[in-house]
Amino acid sequence: MDKIVASLIGSLLFAGALALTGCTQDTNATAPGTPPVFGNPPPGGGNPSPTGNRIQLSVSAGQLPSSGAATVDVTAVVLDVNGQTVPGNTVTFSTGTDLTAFISNISGGGVADANGVVTGKLNVGADKSNRTVTISAAAAGATNLVPVQIVGSTVAMNASGTTLPDTGVSPVTLTVTAKDSANNPVSNAAVTLTKTGAGNVTFTPAATGTTNGSGQFVVTVAGAAGGAVTVTASALGATAVTNFTVTSAAANFSIDQTTNGAVVTLNPTAVSMKIGDSLVVQVNAPAPAASVTFVTTQGSWNGGGTSANVAVAGGKASATLTAAQAGVANVQVFDPAATGNNDSLTV
Repeated sequence: MDKIVASLIGSLLFAGALALTGCTQDTNATAPGTPPVFGNPPPGGGNPSPTGNRIQLSVSAGQLPSSGAATVDVTAVVLDVNGQTVPGNTVTFSTGTDLTAFISNISGGGVADANGVVTGKLNVGADKSNRTVTISAAAAGATNLVPVQIVGSTVAMNASGTTLPDTGVSPVTLTVTAKDSANNPVSNAAVTLTKTGAGNVTFTPAATGTTNGSGQFVVTVAGAAGGAVTVTASALGATAVTNFTVTSAAANFSIDQTTNGAVVTLNPTAVSMKIGDSLVVQVNAPAPAASVTFVTTQGSWNGGGTSANVAVAGGKASATLTAAQAGVANVQVFDPAATGNNDSLTV
């Protein structure tokens, strides 16, 4: 019996040893879904040639100022399948679809030196816009790519006013200025104006164009529909925003017209007349205005005195100014029930 027990114990110990040996061998196995690694990945990056050659491609900086005053160093290294440098191969650089960026100062006429190296310099070219230039290098059937960002160009907008009536009169001037990274104006830069918001404006002569010799694109902006409008200028890969408010003329208390014989002036701020003329001043007076008071520092209203109160009819009130002597008349109109609703005119 003792021999049988001893034999069983010995068998169990032997099996346990085998099990432990198997665990030790499996400790280097990869986890499910993780492929085993056999050596190092091929050197060089990019797309290898059929024979395994590769080309390393690097740049001295990932960004280049748009002014063109600086360059970025480009270095290509040709390697064989074992990662050893290969001299004598011709390296071809390209800037892809970019129309003006180029590689200059290419060493050795593009032929790799004893270390398999060819260098060059990336130039911005005539295009000063912010963009990404993708440099490619090809040699011995291998290719590689590296991007460089052209940065620093700006666009700015300046408007002579930001409040516009929806009648299209009294437009403002909008000036768009394009500059490169060194703050130099950029001429012949394409500019596009877009608009969003509840209101509407129009651009004259057009919403698109190019900058002049001073780097400027100038348009007039007129109100077309009441509400807020955001205008965005896009140029050189940059944008600028200006906000406008378009007011509804029908909702504003204002002098909206003067008539002097056959001469009609809309939304006037200053008009002229001669002694003996009759100047009809019309006021837009939306509800709840019931009457309008007209006041002048010279002349008289409706053949009476220097002030007159006129009832509103159909949202309008009019009075006629006459003058018996030369001089400047300061005209004021207001709602007597709400004096904050007022306007003025110089005659």
